[in-house]
Amino acid sequence: PHSPKEIDLCDELGLLVMCEIPYYMCNLDRRGPEHRATERCLVEQSARRQMTKMVRRDWNHPSVVFWSTGNENNEADPEVREIHSTLARLTRELDPTRLVTHVSIQGNWNHPGFTSHDEDDVIGANAYGYMNYGEKAGEQFLEPAFQFVNERYPGKPLFITEYGNWEIKRDPVPGWGARQAAAIEYDVRYMQKPYICGSLIWAYADHGWPP
Repeated sequence: PHSPKEIDLCDELGLLVMCEIPYYMCNLDRRGPEHRATERCLVEQSARRQMTKMVRRDWNHPSVVFWSTGNENNEADPEVREIHSTLARLTRELDPTRLVTHVSIQGNWNHPGFTSHDEDDVIGANAYGYMNYGEKAGEQFLEPAFQFVNERYPGKPLFITEYGNWEIKRDPVPGWGARQAAAIEYDVRYMQKPYICGSLIWAYADHGWPP
């Protein structure tokens, strides 16, 4: 989750915030099927605790628009999907005044099990089109993916939570800025849908994460 000081700054500047817990890249079988039940229990307990603490800490910030229950988990797994649904219901109980979402990795789009947004108010999903498909991204990925999600969840807005060409690198790479600009310009053309409520470039600015 964001630092409270960062959210203070967003309040002051008028920037909109999605607050998210680090329920991220979850694979319940990572330690083997014999540990699956224990892993599920630990993950869900931890996620519920983190969600509760984050909402109670940040709910007085006017900049907070979305609560997100996680990011890029293995949603082909029905138990992972159920954890998202459980967290969405918990979040709505904690704060019924804001929108609840989570972020799906784009590899789960068009998957028959793409049902973990049943409890969400807004569908959050990553969509790296040009970066992965080049000039064929529109016909091969973006158009069919957007259509699939809208047909699966008619009436629910879709928020593109990541797109572009990864982050700007710390060490300047010749032509990198041009590639980033080309990806953004290409992808955003396909986002002009009445059911797409917004989009976020990943990443707007360089950050200090380890390589």
